[in-house]
Amino acid sequence: MSRKKFFQNITNILICGVFGTCTTFFVFSALTLWLNGSGYLTQYSGTTGEESPLVFSTMEVLLMCSLLCSTDVIAAISMVNSETSPKLYSLLFGEGVVNDAVSIILFNSVLKFAAEPFSASTPFLIIGDFLMLAFFSLLIGFVFGLLCAFFLKVQRAFTKHAVNECVIIFCFSYCSYVVAEMFHQSGIITLLSVGITQAHYTWYNLSPQGKNGTALTFQFLGSAMEGFIFSYLGLTFFAYQEYNWSPRLIGIEFIIVIFGRFCGVLGLIKLLELCTYKSGVHWQELFFMSFAGVIRGAIAFGLVLRISYDDAPNRDVIVSTVITIVVITTVLFGSFVGLLTDWAVSAGGEAANVTDNDDFVRLDDVSHHSNLVHPNQEEDSDHQSDNRFEEEVKNMGCLQRCFFKMDRYYLKPWFVHKYSAEKLRQDDEFYEVQAKDGKNLQKIYKAVDDAISDTASNKALSQHSSKS
Repeated sequence: MSRKKFFQNITNILICGVFGTCTTFFVFSALTLWLNGSGYLTQYSGTTGEESPLVFSTMEVLLMCSLLCSTDVIAAISMVNSETSPKLYSLLFGEGVVNDAVSIILFNSVLKFAAEPFSASTPFLIIGDFLMLAFFSLLIGFVFGLLCAFFLKVQRAFTKHAVNECVIIFCFSYCSYVVAEMFHQSGIITLLSVGITQAHYTWYNLSPQGKNGTALTFQFLGSAMEGFIFSYLGLTFFAYQEYNWSPRLIGIEFIIVIFGRFCGVLGLIKLLELCTYKSGVHWQELFFMSFAGVIRGAIAFGLVLRISYDDAPNRDVIVSTVITIVVITTVLFGSFVGLLTDWAVSAGGEAANVTDNDDFVRLDDVSHHSNLVHPNQEEDSDHQSDNRFEEEVKNMGCLQRCFFKMDRYYLKPWFVHKYSAEKLRQDDEFYEVQAKDGKNLQKIYKAVDDAISDTASNKALSQHSSKS
């Protein structure tokens, strides 16, 4: 995903990813608690088939609802073209990443107090632990990301081979995960933070081969692990048949998941728009985001297996319910999400206007087909870039303006090798051309090589003729 499109829509991404997930959790919890208190729920034993009443504790309800907050937008992302629909793609991808982060932190915070009885102070303890866990997990990742960038900036000998660069990035990332787990923070969130930091700083310290190599390596690992998890889910689904099951809970919770998801995205944005907020996102795009986000995926499946019987006496029902909802939403909504793609894309009007919420334009927001700047013009180009940057940050909010100024004038000069704004723009352009037009570059190289060979042959022939 293009980083500049991500930051252009960062406000909507954070609203849907952070506040939308918290809204979803509140809706899930309120409706499930009401359902639990109605006495309507029953459970069936997977071994004997006997039916018995089902009553959850308050902490069990909160634990299950925190699991169901995590979405899986992989199916929707695969249907959206990042080139023709950059805004919708960045919204889906960004909201999905932030949603996963918030859901994992929320689950860890609730799980920490799951074995304790619910009291009036429990919500405040969960909120406090949520904020502390998020802050320190992100901080650890940010620090290790900067250390990796500084290491590759200073030790240029390690940038001679793409394999060494991949190993160094992997080692720093893994160390951040270990340190986070050692201090009882969220290792997954730390990996997310260190990945974003490395993409923003370390990436520019890599060689051209290293940039391509690391991107392909980690994309391969991510795709392979994603496929493995869903394959494992499908193979082990029937291994839980001896667990206790609650068809009523599964059916009603499925409806609650759909309702809560639409409240957390479409409902929240439209409510804010009534309060004069301008999202710049069409309602059809919001509907598509809500529909695609109903899918529960690998995060929910991975987290539910961490629950023990000490944390939740009704663990069997929670596991069977969550896994069934994961399978149903993945198959049902994943099958129909492609039918809504063209409908949602046509609503955005991105062919005429890439993003309707362009409060500012990033410095590197230029076509990757534009001409590169000659080295003799770099000094003037950087001066012009600084002037454009100062004009652009005037339209930002106070926090955005402070962050982008600190990033441009302090962090990047400290952690990027031979930093200049024009150099970074050229690096981005070259990588995009290489990634998107690699076959064309190969043809161009072949044509140039043939032309050079023909020129050399003609020169040799002319020299031979002159001697004759």
